[in-house]
Amino acid sequence: NKGIAPTTIVTAPLEDEDYEFICRLYSFIRSSLDRVELQQDDNIMQQQQQRNDYKKTWQSLSFLFQRIKHPSNNTSNNDASTTFITAKITGGTQIITLDNESFLQEFNSHDGNNHSSTNINFSFGTYLHQYPDRALASLGCAIGLNILTLWRRHQSLLSSTSNHPLQQHNNNQHPHLLTLDTAIYRPRFYNLSPSSQIRMANIRTSTVGCLVSLRGTVTKARPKRL
Repeated sequence: NKGIAPTTIVTAPLEDEDYEFICRLYSFIRSSLDRVELQQDDNIMQQQQQRNDYKKTWQSLSFLFQRIKHPSNNTSNNDASTTFITAKITGGTQIITLDNESFLQEFNSHDGNNHSSTNINFSFGTYLHQYPDRALASLGCAIGLNILTLWRRHQSLLSSTSNHPLQQHNNNQHPHLLTLDTAIYRPRFYNLSPSSQIRMANIRTSTVGCLVSLRGTVTKARPKRL
């Protein structure tokens, strides 16, 4: 029952929308990582630059990953190697800062191309605004799943080129997992849409529980009265 974060962090059951968005966000993040791997080839890179390559999302997530080289399967060139993206082994709380406008544009571009049957009336932007706790938790989970997936792929590549055939069977006891189990991924969005930017004097009960950006100057603060 190993996970990417301690199970005690979960304090509420997941809804159907949460599972759906975890899958969609996982697919989007994995696609952005795969494109970084493909860009090692000049011809492929030129083709990718003509499309939305999700570079803003990669820039925000890149500190969690690293590039590594593995021997290529090309038997005609013994010196050839292939570059892969894998996870950095880091634990604790990791803050991921994301540009809201760029993230939604890149996610919607991927989502529209790969999930044409998805209910477009319930976008991630709406989900994030109306249910920020659930949306941020789903995004953090998707990030963690990508990290664990790429780490396991790296271990599989190592076992295929090493002299230890039992290494893959011992991954569940790998010391790296002890560190990854402590990791908590907390996304933070900035540059919210104008409709989510509210002056402090205009806060209403209708904004309770929603994701908003406050504008104003705090001149005096005091403890909440009982």
